[in-house]
Amino acid sequence: MRNVPDIAVIEIKRLRDDGVKVTDDDVVWLSSLGYKVENPRGQTIEAAGFVDGIRLSDDSILYPLTVCGSHWIGRFGKLFRGKFDTYAVALAMTCPLRVSALKTATESVKAVAEYADALKVEYSELVNAVSRMLEGDAPQDPNVKKSDPDKLIAALVAITGLSFEYWDTQSWIRVNDVYSGAFRYAEMTSGMVSSPDATESKSALRDMLLAIKEIRERK
Repeated sequence: MRNVPDIAVIEIKRLRDDGVKVTDDDVVWLSSLGYKVENPRGQTIEAAGFVDGIRLSDDSILYPLTVCGSHWIGRFGKLFRGKFDTYAVALAMTCPLRVSALKTATESVKAVAEYADALKVEYSELVNAVSRMLEGDAPQDPNVKKSDPDKLIAALVAITGLSFEYWDTQSWIRVNDVYSGAFRYAEMTSGMVSSPDATESKSALRDMLLAIKEIRERK
């Protein structure tokens, strides 16, 4: 998209890939908020928390694992072996909302088989892409553990005011970045004098998260 900040491009694509109708007004809205995040007088770490995916040769995109995608893998991943283990992880990276809706082993096996059958890339390409995504997927903060996601998300709900359902659909990278970065830092230093640039970027990031939430929930 011409002259649209990278943060907004990523989020608009993610919304459309999830089947959300994004209007021209939405594009302008998210672009303006993205610009404020990326371009205060000095860029802050909050802007770096939005991570793009890896595009495959068939134009599909693998994104970092979401919390709900990880939950699905934890519940049904033991059903898959060999190549299908890779296909299962790739499906969770490509269609996190789809896998989060799979409630039985039968549904999960069928969905992974259909994904593998429809995929139009070499298996070696998929393995490489999945491996690259997983390399940076682990939380960097030693106090953040994937084995206790509910506690982590509950903290984010309390800090940001955004719902549990919102954070459940975010990537682990984003959850960790927000927890370790913008909002926890803002909470810890609320009584201190902060940079106007950082304050502006944090405010814009929160506005953008709320805007994305509003667009997703729009009837």
